[in-house]
Amino acid sequence: MKKKVLKRVPCARPVVPSSADEKLKLDAEKIVWFYPTERSYIPELPVLRSDDGSLWKEGVGFLISRLYDKDFNRSGISVRTVSRKADDLAFYRNRLDYLQIDIRADERFKSNRPTYAFLSLLESEVTAGELADSSACRIVGTVVEYHRWESFHFKTNRLYPLWEEITRKRRTIDDRGVNVSTTYTTTDLAEIISKARTPGDPNYIMDCGKLKPLTLEQQSIVITALHETKNTEMYLGFLVSLATSARTQTAFTLRANSFTKEIADAQEFVRIHTGQGTNVDTKRNKKHYLDIPAWLYKKIHCYVHSERYLNRSEKCQLPDSKKYVFYTTQGNPYYTSANDELSEKMEGSAVRVFMIEKLFPTISRLGHSFRFKFHDLRATYCSNRLEEGLNCVECGETTLDAVMRGLQDAMGHSDIRTTYRYLDYRNLNPIIGKTNSEWTGKLLMDIMIALELEDGLR
Repeated sequence: MKKKVLKRVPCARPVVPSSADEKLKLDAEKIVWFYPTERSYIPELPVLRSDDGSLWKEGVGFLISRLYDKDFNRSGISVRTVSRKADDLAFYRNRLDYLQIDIRADERFKSNRPTYAFLSLLESEVTAGELADSSACRIVGTVVEYHRWESFHFKTNRLYPLWEEITRKRRTIDDRGVNVSTTYTTTDLAEIISKARTPGDPNYIMDCGKLKPLTLEQQSIVITALHETKNTEMYLGFLVSLATSARTQTAFTLRANSFTKEIADAQEFVRIHTGQGTNVDTKRNKKHYLDIPAWLYKKIHCYVHSERYLNRSEKCQLPDSKKYVFYTTQGNPYYTSANDELSEKMEGSAVRVFMIEKLFPTISRLGHSFRFKFHDLRATYCSNRLEEGLNCVECGETTLDAVMRGLQDAMGHSDIRTTYRYLDYRNLNPIIGKTNSEWTGKLLMDIMIALELEDGLR
């Protein structure tokens, strides 16, 4: 089972007879299909195909239902999210094929039912370190979501259930600060997989994948290499992530109007809100913020008023109020926000191509051979911030709990246990603490020097 993304798929509605009698006599071959407008198409549609090329019709129907309702009105779910669900379902079907279990199997023994058999295999992959526990939880959620849809849509009745419904209670604090108890429903599948944990690896941090912070030396080398590529957009975009923890979709969906105002010399940073309602994408559209250091804000402010930027941005069809900060020479954004209806949807592939074709070869020419993922810059920021905080703890200026809570907020971690993984990584890798302890004084100075040399790039 493989995913394929189709472009501009025409969609139409059948002209259904008004009376019940006419409906009974309706011949499927005589159905009249009505295309409301010339633009009645699905811009991007992920589909699932078997190895023989045939469509998994139920799976595709589920994916369409996530994007559009029965009248082809757009849902609030992004194409990227639906595309990820397609990946999860393909993963599910491929594992069932490996286990030689039919997705429609209705077996008395749990171990032979598709969901439980799949769960057992999934658990083993997580504990073996082959799959992140967070990814496994997401995949199980997609599998349950699909089977719920299938049961409702096709009225399928299984003799033996695919999971057990469980009602739980949890205590939360509402908007007024009152401690309240809420009831929610989950499944035994979700509870079982949530207990599976990827084994610790002292060489990586598990945070939405295996991440490895860059050492101070590597950070300086990356900045130098970025400068030598003479690509201002990539240079500034990478610095945004390194200085704020921004993910790819956040750094490259920043809007130019956030950098139009001049700031006072005494101002240390500029807070830019991200996520829902801001036109700047975040993971799951979660509301958050970026604290852009003043020195970096000023550089981006200068850039968005430059001739280089204006020549690129004027090729984009978005109104001025929604113009991005970073564009390619063709006027395409490096990453397209889920809120923007553009003819071309970009998901950061140009960033990855830049790293492979430009940045890594430049690092090699400088006499080094390491590689990294853009997302590692986020982990690097967290590691740097942690080291600063621990220095403050040693001086008696704050507590470890305050440092970790502040870091959790800056990173946008929903669970503080994810934040503590950085502390575990730091303790297991003393060289990281030693090399990053000078981050504030050394790295920022290197960045400032490199940025001053950038004047001839625009």
